Amino acid sequence: MNKRGFRFVQEVMLCRFAISLSTLMLSVGMVSAAPKWKQDLKPIKPGNYPPLTAGKLEYSLSWKGLLNSGKLEFDIGKPGAHKPGVIVIKSTGKSTGPGGTIFPYNGHGWSEVKVDSLMPSFASIGESKRGKHIKTELHYLSDKVTLREVTKQKKKQEVKTHVFGQSPVYDIGSAILFIRSQRLNKGDEIKLMIHPYASPYLLKAKVLGKERLNNQDCIKLSLELHKISLKDMSLKPYKKLKEPALLWFSDDGKRLPLEVRSKVFIGDIRATLEGFKEA
Repeated sequence: MNKRGFRFVQEVMLCRFAISLSTLMLSVGMVSAAPKWKQDLKPIKPGNYPPLTAGKLEYSLSWKGLLNSGKLEFDIGKPGAHKPGVIVIKSTGKSTGPGGTIFPYNGHGWSEVKVDSLMPSFASIGESKRGKHIKTELHYLSDKVTLREVTKQKKKQEVKTHVFGQSPVYDIGSAILFIRSQRLNKGDEIKLMIHPYASPYLLKAKVLGKERLNNQDCIKLSLELHKISLKDMSLKPYKKLKEPALLWFSDDGKRLPLEVRSKVFIGDIRATLEGFKEA
């Protein structure tokens, strides 16, 4: 090989090395550069408020508190009753009355929450609506959430899976327990990543203050949801909510979740606590 050919080979090798190095640096930069909203998340430990007493919470669903549209029940198990160090939350829900005619729905869930961290470890949700049956299973690991969703309709079956490579991530039950455990002073903000069903969200809870609701002293919070893109981690509007939802906890020794109100496309939907039976 003459000098010119040798120099050409050197230049090609240097060029390839430079491209490889640039690609490596770019990929490292992409991995390390988390979106700003993720950088703003601060590690929070469970608060010091006493745990929620084991028992059954019974809610009625209504439109503006007037038209009965469904029922919800949450059975909070005793710590360690099913598994050591775990709280099991069993849930059932169904639409009733005119709401059940317009939107027939039946659902049930099983959620496992760690007692010490109030982090979920597993959740299973079954739903039936308009001839469609959906079974969703989520595993909450130390560095990710894995999802498997099976949808059956007539003779068709569709299976979806994905991995959300973030942590810590909560489901609905564990998020409520975690928020409830905090001091909840006016102006306090709590930001959590949640993955309750098929998609992950950023939940922003803000304490608005104290007030009376249905003749009870309460702590009022706003709940804002943004959908997290699985492709690039960007935040997307949660279009089903027209404005932040509202949540009231009783301001007493039990701190029960008394009511949730959310404005959706059909109007003001409310879940109101009708009874609590201690286990």
